[in-house]
Amino acid sequence: MTGRNALLASAAVAAFAGNSLIARAALGQGLIDPGAFSAIRPLAGALVLLPLLGRWPRVSNLTGGLALLIYMVGFSIACRDIPTATGALILFASVQMTVVLGGIAQGQTLSARAANGLLVAIAGILWLLLPAGGAPAPLALPAMALGSGLTSLTGAVLAVLAGVVTSALVYVLWYKVAPRLGLASLTAVQLATPIVAGSAAALLLAEPIAARLAVAGVIVLGGVALTLKR
Repeated sequence: MTGRNALLASAAVAAFAGNSLIARAALGQGLIDPGAFSAIRPLAGALVLLPLLGRWPRVSNLTGGLALLIYMVGFSIACRDIPTATGALILFASVQMTVVLGGIAQGQTLSARAANGLLVAIAGILWLLLPAGGAPAPLALPAMALGSGLTSLTGAVLAVLAGVVTSALVYVLWYKVAPRLGLASLTAVQLATPIVAGSAAALLLAEPIAARLAVAGVIVLGGVALTLKR
């Protein structure tokens, strides 16, 4: 990998991790409610991307748009209660498992190594979500309305930043650099993202990294690495 591509890949990792960090800072500290964050973030990103696309999205894109909306709403709700490192790890592993399962649904075969890796990653996530010491599992979120009406200026600015910089522009960057990277480099980028997110959250948001999370992270990332290995 050339120095330029390495720099672009590093920027992508930082932006992907920054997306989780910004969302956690805005939602975890109560600066904005999930409903407003889920509305401002894609709107800001769309305003930046539309001039680059040069056209409005086609009706055939509605399914993908709906899936993106469901992801953003769930992501926003989870960011209120789940620490950055845990959330980034779950999100990263879930996306990779969805890619693998989607390939299987389209008729692709899964090697024994990849199948074992998928099972290991799933087991790591399930173990991470099990109640520990009587505490509820991280995804057992209370049922609450999305629109509490809370939107501070700082929260709105963070939502715009998440939509423009760490969502829209970073994916433009990613789709530009990804074809230039080899499989090993792509794997390194994906594996590094939750690690960078957790480390940054520990430094900037004073979020502790528990031993349970560290062990689960090793298990999950190890399993994902097996699914990515050709």
